[in-house]
Amino acid sequence: MIRKMKSTDLDKVMDIWLFSNIQAHDFIPEEYWNLEAKLKAKGSKKKLTAKFYGTREGRMAIHKKEELEAVTAALEGAQYTVDEVKTGERVKKAPIPFTTSTLQQEASKTLNFSTQKTMRLAQQLYEGVGLVHAPWHDLQEEGV
Repeated sequence: MIRKMKSTDLDKVMDIWLFSNIQAHDFIPEEYWNLEAKLKAKGSKKKLTAKFYGTREGRMAIHKKEELEAVTAALEGAQYTVDEVKTGERVKKAPIPFTTSTLQQEASKTLNFSTQKTMRLAQQLYEGVGLVHAPWHDLQEEGV
């Protein structure tokens, strides 16, 4: 289908295209390194992960492997003290259950299953093990 574009539409498309190409052209990759240590605190079974952000003089980013090696050499063999451990609880909500259509879409996308195979397996899980709750329930609500 071919349609005539207004000049303002074409201008917008060109602006977006030029802007994205300029951003891609101006991007300069920058090397960086992260430094982490696993520390064991007294009275704790789990090891703590300590991240290096800098020295007492201030924050310090590590941009080259040589800088990383210099920092690790300076920290090697040092005695460390864990001053504070922050603990808290995280609540993770359960994902919403699949409807028939979203189950079929996800099975097709991730497992390459046909809709018939997906529904056959869902029916078997419902009847045999009880792991699926009424796979046809949302179809009844939609009036199908």
